[in-house]
Amino acid sequence: MRDEDHLTGKSFEHRFHASRPLAKLIPANQQERAARDWMEEQFWHLYDDVETYYQAPTAERQAQIEHDFNRWVTQVDYPDLRFVLGKLHRVREELLLILEHPWLPLHNNLRER
Repeated sequence: MRDEDHLTGKSFEHRFHASRPLAKLIPANQQERAARDWMEEQFWHLYDDVETYYQAPTAERQAQIEHDFNRWVTQVDYPDLRFVLGKLHRVREELLLILEHPWLPLHNNLRER
């Protein structure tokens, strides 16, 4: 088995289904709702950035995406949201695998390729 063969089992899209716990959070107040909504927005900005990177990978874009990911997963005062983000941070390497291996497919849905 080639080294890269084990990496093709999951598409970027599949890995980014990790965003689902954000959508499932039930905020107790407006401040928590705003924090959750902001974080979901940041998550999808990251996804868009990765799609752009996928089209034209550069070291600068890679560094920016890694920096942004590290920054946004640590900036919340909402305990349930911080818990979800902690789980995302623990799988950081898997989520950002496409940055090291841009030949991986972004989507496993053939209509989205």
